[in-house]
Amino acid sequence: EYRALRALARRQGTPQAVRLSIYMALGAARRPALRMKTLGMTLGRGAVRLQDVMYPVQGVAMADPDGAKLAWNWFQERHDAIRKRLQGANVRLLGAVIESSSAAWPDAAHAKDVDAFFRQHPAPGLERSLAQTIEAIETEAKFVSRFAEEMETQEMQLALSALEA
Repeated sequence: EYRALRALARRQGTPQAVRLSIYMALGAARRPALRMKTLGMTLGRGAVRLQDVMYPVQGVAMADPDGAKLAWNWFQERHDAIRKRLQGANVRLLGAVIESSSAAWPDAAHAKDVDAFFRQHPAPGLERSLAQTIEAIETEAKFVSRFAEEMETQEMQLALSALEA
């Protein structure tokens, strides 16, 4: 299935909207090795078009919590190659890759890691976008924490029990 979808994405007559959906779907592969292949589609031989570079990353990051962590780790390890590929392109493409690889992990410690990473590796022209991404991660982390607490209340447990009955 994975190979068939990749082949369809490469086919010249495949409509762009379908191609982008395929890139996103490939990121949801269950096996980490396939997810890494999907991330690899952004770089190297046979890479996706420059304007599509964020879609495979987004597909992996949004698949599940493991995908979000994998995408962020991949970005950190390959940020030099990513920047090289995007050199000369609109800085917003880099911003889209950064957001795709970092924003899907709602954890306060992760927000601090993202901030620290970009203090060491500045992204000129994206300071505002980075601040917004970090703030969004922090906000989502607070929401997830509050939601988890709410799910443990007696009232919520009773309501869930009533739904199951």
